[in-house]
Amino acid sequence: MSGDILLSMGDAGGSVRVPAGGVVELRLPENPTTGYRWTLPPDSCTEMIEDRNAAPVDGAGVIAGVGAASERVFLFRLKGGAPLHLRLDLTRAWEEGAPPESRFEIELVPQ
Repeated sequence: MSGDILLSMGDAGGSVRVPAGGVVELRLPENPTTGYRWTLPPDSCTEMIEDRNAAPVDGAGVIAGVGAASERVFLFRLKGGAPLHLRLDLTRAWEEGAPPESRFEIELVPQ
């Protein structure tokens, strides 16, 4: 499944209009073997449809080796009709209270 609207790190800090019932696909760079994972707050007012890791594939269709950087793919829908300030942090689960390695923020505005 793919989203109606595709977002990436280059969209951070912006605002995007989301059609009613539209699916937002967010792809962020991640390397899970370092322990850093993107986290979405549980009270984010979205309906999570999918959360997966997409390993890169070369031109011959071969998946990159173990430990290679990849993309985290989120598919979600807004819940309700109010604008949503979406924030995801790149953190290590065992480093509670530590500042995030990176942050992605965007304003989602229902149409």
